[in-house]
Amino acid sequence: MLPDALLASRAQTARSAVGYLHPPSTPPSTVRPDGTLILLYHRIAVDPDDPFRLCVTPEHFEEHLEVLRRHSDSVPLTEVLRRSGPAKRARVAVTFDDGYADNLHAAGPILEKAGVPATVYVTTGSISSDKPLWPLRLEELFRLGTPRSERVCVRTHSGTLSVDTPFEGSRHVALAAAHDQLTPMRPSIIAQAMSALEAHFGGEVPSVERRMLDTDELRKMASSELFRLGAHTRTHSWLSGLSDEDLDFEIKGSKTDLEEIIGVAVSDFAYPFGTRISFDRSATRSVRRAGFSSATTTIDDPLTGGTSRFLLPRHPVYDWDGEHFERMLLSWLAA
Repeated sequence: MLPDALLASRAQTARSAVGYLHPPSTPPSTVRPDGTLILLYHRIAVDPDDPFRLCVTPEHFEEHLEVLRRHSDSVPLTEVLRRSGPAKRARVAVTFDDGYADNLHAAGPILEKAGVPATVYVTTGSISSDKPLWPLRLEELFRLGTPRSERVCVRTHSGTLSVDTPFEGSRHVALAAAHDQLTPMRPSIIAQAMSALEAHFGGEVPSVERRMLDTDELRKMASSELFRLGAHTRTHSWLSGLSDEDLDFEIKGSKTDLEEIIGVAVSDFAYPFGTRISFDRSATRSVRRAGFSSATTTIDDPLTGGTSRFLLPRHPVYDWDGEHFERMLLSWLAA
């Protein structure tokens, strides 16, 4: 479970996400709702500290796939999208966000044993990086480092950013506040802030093994019938409010990056963060403009007859045991 302070922070973010992001005015492509789900995972790993609840242990993941086998047919995302009529059993697609190496090395053998395909959305600016995405690097600094003071001021081209750092047992409080403050900012400002924070912590805090996929691993996945690769922007940026130029850099750019590496067309996209307030209609237009044929969110609404292919809901999955996951799956299928 998350510490109370971080839970409260996440809950506040959720409460802020009011209203529904309507599909663009052009007629959307649709998928049928009957017994169809898309699940969202991030990492299959045992992590010493997981404040953002990204990890599902290999043991629990294996239990999840056994539950899926009993109650549904596990199908590729493309089959969910092209579904044109009622089926005898529910259909469930498995997806992963960000592009962690454990998607191949830990999840891959379990998926293969169970015969379950998966779509992996890759943040292309982090390919081959031995450091995790910035939220996990922030967690490493706050957990393992010794700050020089209770607050660090970061001068950026947009002004001065003040970040509280952990003192006297307040690590989770400080982490929640810093994460929520940085998340909606432009990638360049986040990069400046992270550089300043690393210097503030002495630059000696090691990076925990949370490696991202490298180019050889991506090519291996692309050549497998088990995996399908999609794009997840270049920098895992908050997309709301970005200019068309910046949106195209993040969205179309990630498609181009991935296609150049794996040598095949990439048609699936996932919005970073994926909440109703983290992307807007301009971002959805950019996804269409880039030539993607689908885009997934982290909004856990059921699929309906009018669901746009560019606003596909997904159900986030956490480190539940098989029994808990089964209850959640059945409730989603009944919705």
